[in-house]
Amino acid sequence: NPSNPTGHARAGDELEELMQMAEESQNGILLDEAYEMYHSPSVSGLQYVNDLDNSNVFLSGACTKGFQCPGIRIGWIIASKDNIQTLSNFSSFGMGGVSHPSQLYAVELFKPERVVLQRKAIEEHYNWQRQRYGEAFEKMGLKVFTGNGGFYHWMQLPKGLNCDDLNKRLYNRGAAILAGRDCDMGRPHSKDPSYVSPYMDMFRFSFGPLLPETFESDIQLMTEVLEEYKADVANGVG
Repeated sequence: NPSNPTGHARAGDELEELMQMAEESQNGILLDEAYEMYHSPSVSGLQYVNDLDNSNVFLSGACTKGFQCPGIRIGWIIASKDNIQTLSNFSSFGMGGVSHPSQLYAVELFKPERVVLQRKAIEEHYNWQRQRYGEAFEKMGLKVFTGNGGFYHWMQLPKGLNCDDLNKRLYNRGAAILAGRDCDMGRPHSKDPSYVSPYMDMFRFSFGPLLPETFESDIQLMTEVLEEYKADVANGVG
């Protein structure tokens, strides 16, 4: 999966080595690949599995993300026949089911000809959005550290600026970003007053829900807010 918030993912030799280790005796792995279609090019651990039926490899996906149908709440697991049987036995008493209409809808989603079109369309659309937003952000003077996956950009503000103050200014324009400190998995406690996150100059911008038609206005808004913020800092205005 592309990492949230960076968009980086294991791929190529790194992913192949990981899957080889997972197939070794007494080993196993569970890969959440709900977002793998958002990576360009699409990447899955399945392509490196040598003997699925004699492994403890589990790969999960979801209509919620991959097929962009969150309402039906259906996903899938790819694993050995024995492990699938075990999961099936457990789910019969340990998990609730989904509605029959949702199941019928999922059958339509899984038709091979539709899957081919869906995978192609998702990758092309989000790669296009990722590239043009990234180029625009770099022109603003932001440092972009995004990988080739996901539907967000992970960026660093110019020196002297922080994500909280940027957000306050964006709020006044009806917009917001995800502050870097909210992505800090190393914080001891979210309410610890003495802890200062090393990601205060970082933020995540999500272009996933944005329509292609709003690109120009999105960039204009971000540019105006950022320039005003930089000018205020230069003039000593809080």
